[in-house]
Amino acid sequence: MKEETLKELLAQIDNQTKNEYPLDISIDLLTVAKQELKEMGIEYDTKLERGKEKLLIHDKGKFIYKYNKNFYHNNSKFGFKIANDKYLTERFLKFAGVPTTDSGIFNKNEYDKALNFIKSSDTIFVVKPYNLMAGIGVNLNVSKDNFEYAWHNSFTVQDDYKIENQKVIVQEQIRGFEIRLIVVEGEMLSVTLRVPAHVIGDGVSSIDELIHMKNSERKQNGYLKNRLIKKTGILSEILNQKHKSLDHILRDGELCILYPQSNMIQGGENYEITDMVSDQIKKLAVDAVKGIPGLHTAGVDIMVESLDSTEGKVLEVNKAPGFQMNYYPLIGKPQRPLKNIFSNLILEDRISKEEFDPEDVTEKELDSIIKKYKFLHEKLKTQEKIIKQLLEKKV
Repeated sequence: MKEETLKELLAQIDNQTKNEYPLDISIDLLTVAKQELKEMGIEYDTKLERGKEKLLIHDKGKFIYKYNKNFYHNNSKFGFKIANDKYLTERFLKFAGVPTTDSGIFNKNEYDKALNFIKSSDTIFVVKPYNLMAGIGVNLNVSKDNFEYAWHNSFTVQDDYKIENQKVIVQEQIRGFEIRLIVVEGEMLSVTLRVPAHVIGDGVSSIDELIHMKNSERKQNGYLKNRLIKKTGILSEILNQKHKSLDHILRDGELCILYPQSNMIQGGENYEITDMVSDQIKKLAVDAVKGIPGLHTAGVDIMVESLDSTEGKVLEVNKAPGFQMNYYPLIGKPQRPLKNIFSNLILEDRISKEEFDPEDVTEKELDSIIKKYKFLHEKLKTQEKIIKQLLEKKV
């Protein structure tokens, strides 16, 4: 994200009140799920399996589902595998007619091939590990001039994480900024804007002092207290490229992005912006989920050029969105996607066991059922289209 872009976004968003969260809140998704189930009046027990806690969900005294955080009952293993493969996801999205990126996948012995891929276009690229998520090892603004550094950095990170089958994905870098849209059974529930760690000058304080002030604020926020802006060698290098240092004093109102990735762990911020995004972009997220077989709940990352955009490109379909950002946005109304997931779970189980009484259904539940089956019908049509193309290409 460019600093000019971020400044424009903040001008649209920063007039809203910041949310405050108690320091003792738990941001563990399993704890959030327990709180949601209790509030919904759904029975559950806990169970330890291989050292990990699972939730045994009951309805009317009967066990119906074992919940493992980040895994959702309506996502199949097949859909999980596709979404876990960035390049395969890209291919399925293209088969489904969903606008997405153009990428190349390369192993350690294919440096020259990857460099030629970079040289074949005048655009800039993103170079990142093939099998890592959460912005780990991502290199932005890569051209033929700095490709060697990005290449080695991506593989070094994979060494650190002990990745066995190491590969790098080289992907065109699209102009604009990234938003995360949450889709559950064909219903778009929430849109989150993640912005990179940044400071804004006051004409007096150094960047180092501005970071300290911002971290002091984050320490008072239960969601951000462990996500402070870190002063690292990488930060010094980034500032040096901007002809700045930690001692540099920014002009009053001057914005400086500290880390290029919009990553909460690196000091980024999350805003809930569902009401600010166009219906076309929301539909694009739903279409992306339709394009992945066996996937029904996902976080869809889309690159747009402005909050008013009606067009965008899908960067990734995350099969295991964490939802904490939706429950605890720094700005905007908190959302509750797990409530929809658990409501769907109960309804689906009652329908499958013929314990479903239409007279007891609320208007909201009926609307949820209609949306779910409409989505399933449309997803089947999309999958038919994909299968035809696969057969034609003999893949």
